[in-house]
Amino acid sequence: MKYFRTVWCLTSCLMVLNFAHADYTVNVVSSTGQSTITVVPLQKFTVDIFLESDANDSHNSVVLDLLFSDSGLTYHDFQWQPPFVTGGFGDDSFPAHEDLSLTLTPLTLSGPSTNEGIIDLRLSNLAIDNLQSDPFFKTGRLVILEFSASKSTRGEIRLTPKPIAVGRGLQLIPVNLGSSLTVTVVPEPDATALMFVGLGFVFLCLRKTQVPTRSSVPKRGIKIFTGST
Repeated sequence: MKYFRTVWCLTSCLMVLNFAHADYTVNVVSSTGQSTITVVPLQKFTVDIFLESDANDSHNSVVLDLLFSDSGLTYHDFQWQPPFVTGGFGDDSFPAHEDLSLTLTPLTLSGPSTNEGIIDLRLSNLAIDNLQSDPFFKTGRLVILEFSASKSTRGEIRLTPKPIAVGRGLQLIPVNLGSSLTVTVVPEPDATALMFVGLGFVFLCLRKTQVPTRSSVPKRGIKIFTGST
């Protein structure tokens, strides 16, 4: 079943009776760590999701949604950071890695425990693919995602994380919402306009080279008339 591992992860996390204080904060930023980014249509850009902790927490399961304020983005790729494995048995993200690329719509993520009528995607993973390594993620960059804006997209699109569950075994670790990312899509400069700007620059350069200097103007003598022939 498509949501089996996600439901299993949620059920395991919710079995704990005593919750700790909010230890994790989830942030969505650009690849350079900024909360805003400006792109042109069809330009690919990456987005980082970070988990920060005020109590040195670690976890081995995570479920979170990424919500989009508007349509117009194409989802190309995502890459989990260790110990989570991209496309592994524990990766129950939707859309699945093998189904990318695709255009995000309100129908991209639908079904139980989803946000009806919202443009979103789900990131879900359980660190069970490589049990010989450290199975716990602490803090830092959790996952890297790649998008692009469609050819007709203009304006701002806000990407907001929605934590569902972060757990260490059967212990649920609460998560605070941190920063969102605003993507501003601007049109590419028109090729015709660029051509006219270039021609104007060339014209000014040529005109400047053709202006005579003082030394290049021929000197003329002054004839004085005395009235006599």
